[in-house]
Amino acid sequence: MAQEKSISAIGLATYVAGVELAFVSRQVYVFNIIVCQKKKNKLEPVLQKHNLSFEELKPLLKNVSSFHLVITGKVVVYRRLSTTIDRHSDLIHYILPDAHPDDFIAQYQTLPDMRFGALIRKDLYRSLLEPFAHARLYPDSVLIGPYILKLFSMVTGLQEALLDTINYQVPYGDGLMAIIIDKDVHEPFDPKTFQSGKETINAYCMPALCALLNADVEYLRVSITNDPETAKLTNEAKQKRRFRRLLTIIVPVIFAIVTVNFFFNQHLSDKRNAYDEQLALNQQQLNEINKLEKDIEGKKALLGKRTGNQGPVLSILGDQLAATVPAKIKLKNLEIFPMNGKIQKERPMAFVYNKITVEGISSESEVLDNWIKKCRKIYWIKDVSLVKYTFDPDKRGIFKIELILQ
Repeated sequence: MAQEKSISAIGLATYVAGVELAFVSRQVYVFNIIVCQKKKNKLEPVLQKHNLSFEELKPLLKNVSSFHLVITGKVVVYRRLSTTIDRHSDLIHYILPDAHPDDFIAQYQTLPDMRFGALIRKDLYRSLLEPFAHARLYPDSVLIGPYILKLFSMVTGLQEALLDTINYQVPYGDGLMAIIIDKDVHEPFDPKTFQSGKETINAYCMPALCALLNADVEYLRVSITNDPETAKLTNEAKQKRRFRRLLTIIVPVIFAIVTVNFFFNQHLSDKRNAYDEQLALNQQQLNEINKLEKDIEGKKALLGKRTGNQGPVLSILGDQLAATVPAKIKLKNLEIFPMNGKIQKERPMAFVYNKITVEGISSESEVLDNWIKKCRKIYWIKDVSLVKYTFDPDKRGIFKIELILQ
């Protein structure tokens, strides 16, 4: 259970890192880093590097959501405590009885079965944090000293091992950290690798990994250092992390809104184009209707002024009537305005201007009846009468009808 807890995800971060600032002498320090990715509620190491300069470290930290820093080496004074201490000044006096509290940064760490204290000179401590602040890289937590390595057995699950880091040798027995031995910087260092589940972790990066895991476990409790600069940096980290979390919510929402807006505008554009096309078509039809109405009005005017010698009137009546003739009816004779009586030398010709006679052949009486009904609906026809309907030797229906005009 402890091993699974050690690689559980920290917050909502996708990539998180642990960083060790390790003094290999009192003047020289290097950086070791381990970067983990959140996968299925676990942290899986994706990158391990050691002996880096700050310039080499910066681009790696710019790609993570959060990171945790631990400072180790000769510049850190640490001590196991036999009593509980509540104030930083008392902690400093307990570790260095003659030290002035204003000159040091102290940190108090507790485990279920032991307590530890660590301190570092304030001017050195702040100088170490300045490059991070200038690069706008804000650690979520800053730890001092090697006691974070208590988490080693929890990470690896090993009950008996010797953890050998750049600065310390830590023997373990029955899963407990017995003692921390400061190494001489001139001693040869042959780092081992340890298995944590399926992951292989280099001993170089074990302090950095423990610093990262400390934020997610309750085995080790660490007090905040009595330093305003540290509080400022960690608060900046919290704000940065909140901003990133907010972005993870806002960006998808904005993207969804923009996508919906795009498709909505596209839909409106398609609708508008369809309406424009329909409007253009309707306008064309309207123009044609207006033209036809003008033609009809003109023809009506001609019909109202019909005389025997007006060719256009005859043409209009003939065209409109012929357009109604079914295909099964064959016209043989069409007289528009027929003569009134026979031609006589002593009398002038007279015409009936309200009558049209039609003669033709229709073998089907039903077709003829339907056509007569259709003719009665023409606005300039007043009445239609069937004058004759006989059959010839070929059984064809011979008809004659008269149309009385309005």
